[in-house]
Amino acid sequence: MRVVKANRWHKVDHESQPSRRCSWCGSSELTATGETVLDSATLKWYRVVRCGGCAFDLLEEETVAAIGAQR
Repeated sequence: MRVVKANRWHKVDHESQPSRRCSWCGSSELTATGETVLDSATLKWYRVVRCGGCAFDLLEEETVAAIGAQR
């Protein structure tokens, strides 16, 4: 687990698209890296997702239930 500042990362876009997309390039080729991080300012958990289009690592907000199931 890493502690990050989520506002410095690109994120998975759920709101403006019907499916999960990269907020940087719009690609839907997203693969979870298996890493979970914590935003130090908001204490929200995020899953790290790699974009197949631009190769950026993105953050996707996680629920507490999903995090507990991973451990």
